[in-house]
Amino acid sequence: MSTHFQEDEILGKAYDARLMRRLLGYLRPYRWAVIGSIVLLLLNAGADLLGPYFVKVAIDRYITQGNLAGIGRIAVFYLAALLAAFAFRYAQNFITQVVGQYVMYDLRMALFTHLQRLAVSFFTRNPVGRLMTRITNDVDTL
Repeated sequence: MSTHFQEDEILGKAYDARLMRRLLGYLRPYRWAVIGSIVLLLLNAGADLLGPYFVKVAIDRYITQGNLAGIGRIAVFYLAALLAAFAFRYAQNFITQVVGQYVMYDLRMALFTHLQRLAVSFFTRNPVGRLMTRITNDVDTL
């Protein structure tokens, strides 16, 4: 039993670039969704930057000049920037969550398919509970 714990500790400390490439391979079928998520993330960052810019414009062009009529228009632009940032953030988060669930499903199915092909002697050496923990909890951790 202590050998399993030591194996887990050794595996937990090592960073393996080859393993990371294998795991990133599960994203390949969803590459357009990932690209879309990155684009939405950039659009969200841009929309977040518009808010302070509109405050600057409101102060420089309208408040310091005493022209309070233009403040309403800047407020509408500011509100539109906030709504756009919210929409971009929501869509990016949604796409990321959906892709994450699909990748976890694919990884679990690959593990299950691999387990189905193993010899019965493997299951006599390894407790089923430990294997189930690996398939369910450790995939979530990845």
